[in-house]
Amino acid sequence: MSLNTTSPSDCTDNAPLSAFKLVTGKTHRMRIVNGGSEGVQKVSIDQHNFTVIAQDFVSVTPFVTDVLTLGVGQRTDIIISADLPSDTAVWMRSTISDGGGCTGSANPDVMAAIFYDGADTTVAPTSEPNESYNETWIESCYNDLLTEEFVPSAAMAVEAPSVVTDIFVDLVENSTGHFVWELNNRTFHGDYNLPIANQVSKGNLSFPDDWQVFDYGTNSTIRISLYNNLNGGW
Repeated sequence: MSLNTTSPSDCTDNAPLSAFKLVTGKTHRMRIVNGGSEGVQKVSIDQHNFTVIAQDFVSVTPFVTDVLTLGVGQRTDIIISADLPSDTAVWMRSTISDGGGCTGSANPDVMAAIFYDGADTTVAPTSEPNESYNETWIESCYNDLLTEEFVPSAAMAVEAPSVVTDIFVDLVENSTGHFVWELNNRTFHGDYNLPIANQVSKGNLSFPDDWQVFDYGTNSTIRISLYNNLNGGW
């Protein structure tokens, strides 16, 4: 949802606003998805709160917030109450940080109109953002992403796995001045002409160390704990 100022596509003058309609006095369920590949987004609707009820299709104990922050690919289900006058028109706004993750300043807002059923849809909203939306990016980002309020509403005990593997992810600069990804202090160097799954199907279970193949043998359950050492939040 960030602005693209380098696209060769032609702009359309007087294009209509992206808009959503709310029915006065009703509650509405909305699923908000961060479809990006890098940056963390924050989303808000002026003068409204969200009741969060699910994260990534998992029901959570409901809690209320007026700003959502979503990591890459994250999906959050919310309930919105249309409890303002029927002629209400407000902005739904989102932004993404310049540095990706939780770093850098925010880009300009990308906005859509929220019209109640009695609002004049020919006039753009003039509402101002919620106060917490205007907090510094780093505060709103981390406060939401790291909240302890995301508690599954039907938590189930998980049996101890047969094996646990810790994987630490780093982005480092190599001797040639290029940045490379490392898993447990090793970069991946594979042979794309020899796909691993194809080799396994042929009975080949021996691979060079830098192919980063983890062989768990006959273990029935595996837990992988992935630790992201990057401050940017990729």
